[in-house]
Amino acid sequence: GYVRGPFEGGVAIEGNKILAICEGDAINDYISDDTEVFEYGDNLIMPGLIDAHDHLWWGACADSPYMVNLSMTKSKEEAIAMIKEFAGANPDLPRVCGFGWMLGQWNDAPFPTKEDLDAIVPERPTYMLNGDCHSAWLNSKGIKEAGYTPDMVIDGGSIGLDEAGEPNGQIFEPAALEY
Repeated sequence: GYVRGPFEGGVAIEGNKILAICEGDAINDYISDDTEVFEYGDNLIMPGLIDAHDHLWWGACADSPYMVNLSMTKSKEEAIAMIKEFAGANPDLPRVCGFGWMLGQWNDAPFPTKEDLDAIVPERPTYMLNGDCHSAWLNSKGIKEAGYTPDMVIDGGSIGLDEAGEPNGQIFEPAALEY
């Protein structure tokens, strides 16, 4: 890939194929009388990325100082310790957010619940996105802030309920994560 950064130049395209990316006037070698030329001044031109199932935003999370990265945790206990440490080190954040935990890495442990997070971060909404981006783990403040209720019907997603029929901190599928 090109690592130096943006530059003034052009892109030669034929059909749906990029023929060349040129700096300066070198693009003129690809222009003929039949060429349709588009001038974009000093606007940035870059290829579009089309993917049926991408997680491009994951990179922003991975390096964010505002989120705890749980992707290497091997147990619920290890994740809880990291969340507690992160919350303690970031008392000014209005909510505690994290990502990357995976039940498959936790030796088939049961899905964590709001009580696990309430015990370590009771005073702030806490949201932990699963590594597969299809489920989340919230504390009681997070459930309340997001507006989850026991009677919600979500097309394409669901909210976990405890034995008493109350949200247990388990949120499933992207449609349910939109709240």
